[in-house]
Amino acid sequence: MAITLPGRQGAAREPVSRTPQGKPKKSPQAAAEAAPVPTSPQASPSTQRKALPKWLTSPVALAVLLLASLLLHGLGIAFWTVRGTVADSPEVTLGRFTFAAERGVDSPVQRAQFDLHIALIEELQPAARKLLAERRLRVQQDIEELLRRARGGDFDDPSLRELKRQLQEQVNTTLGLRAVGSVIITDLEVAYAGTAERASERPLHPWREPGD
Repeated sequence: MAITLPGRQGAAREPVSRTPQGKPKKSPQAAAEAAPVPTSPQASPSTQRKALPKWLTSPVALAVLLLASLLLHGLGIAFWTVRGTVADSPEVTLGRFTFAAERGVDSPVQRAQFDLHIALIEELQPAARKLLAERRLRVQQDIEELLRRARGGDFDDPSLRELKRQLQEQVNTTLGLRAVGSVIITDLEVAYAGTAERASERPLHPWREPGD
């Protein structure tokens, strides 16, 4: 049933439909606006981001994690530094060599044996190591020839200065590269004239001064 209500000052109002109970009916537009808006389904627990435990986000935990990371980083750097230092040591062992004085020559030293090492110049290490690998036998031969020309007095010098100089020059000449920075002689054994005793009875150490 439609009821027409009089408007103010003679203006006509639109008829309002009412239900049998007397309540006004809602227009389709109003009903659509009043209808609840559907919400999207709640995401499943597997797709939701899990929150970190509270103890991981505390200042103390973060400080501990930072210190542990720095410690591991430092240990890694130290390991590779030591490893590289050992692998690239400039000292190279050439072998054990023997000197024997000529017969009939008055020499204070009749025989000597020693281990020979060289220290390579750092900038020339790669090239020097390659040349040593290629010419190792030639280096050994040239050193033996030098020792056959040496004098027994060279081994009577506690510092072995002249002998080391000659060995350094010889190796550099054989390599064709002045890559040897110094010569190191170890485990020296000397037999003096008139006795067959070795250096165990009268040792010579190039790193000691006379009287030590």
